[in-house]
Amino acid sequence: MSLGKSPIMMAVGAVGALVGSRILVSTLMEHGPKLLTKAFNSSKYGFDMKMNKTEASKILGVSLNASQDDIKKRHRRLMYLNHPDRGGSPLISTKINEAKELLFGGKSTQN
Repeated sequence: MSLGKSPIMMAVGAVGALVGSRILVSTLMEHGPKLLTKAFNSSKYGFDMKMNKTEASKILGVSLNASQDDIKKRHRRLMYLNHPDRGGSPLISTKINEAKELLFGGKSTQN
């Protein structure tokens, strides 16, 4: 390819990228909320409506029969990494706290 044709190819590529991004944005504007709702209403991708010990152990990354010391250490580490004062998510930190409380106390919690 000669040097004279390169700017034309670059322009064609730029136009293609703009058209593609416009299609992507319009599709997300139309279907995005439905996709996000489906994703976060399923325990496969989000949280269960009522937390149980299995979900709590997954959130903290400990086994179901982990000692209270292991739960406490893991909780402290996760809260250090995810605390809202350090830029973490309030939702995630709430779930981490709920998981610790459930595994310590044994009662299921309501979201």
